Amino acid sequence: MEEVMKRLDRIERIQEEQLNEQVEIKHRLGTIERIEIAANQRLVKEDIDSTLGNSPAKAAIVSLCKDLKSNNELMDELGMSASALSNHTSVLVRADILTPVKRGVEKYFQRIPMLDKINFEAKYADLIQRFWDSRDEHNDG
Repeated sequence: MEEVMKRLDRIERIQEEQLNEQVEIKHRLGTIERIEIAANQRLVKEDIDSTLGNSPAKAAIVSLCKDLKSNNELMDELGMSASALSNHTSVLVRADILTPVKRGVEKYFQRIPMLDKINFEAKYADLIQRFWDSRDEHNDG
């Protein structure tokens, strides 16, 4: 009986050690994941800054494409010609900021999920607002 109790104690200690190791591994993985996300966010932001340049139109397109949007929807919402929209979306697709989706003859766009993680609308609010302000001024004038 005493031998059985010793074995049970030993098993419990081993299980406790394994549990502690698992907790430590989860902690380390969480830290690594946070570091990777931060690094990716920095790289993504640099790529976005480079691609958007100082283009309010591109920023507005990316903002609208949080949800899947068709070419026609974008043209209507932005008040933009097909050729102007095509120029902007091709740059954004080449930069892997927008993902194109073809459904029948209609082309749709959706932005990459990482933009939600970096809070795109908040970071580029001024640039997006400049597009809508200039559009309003153009429509008023």
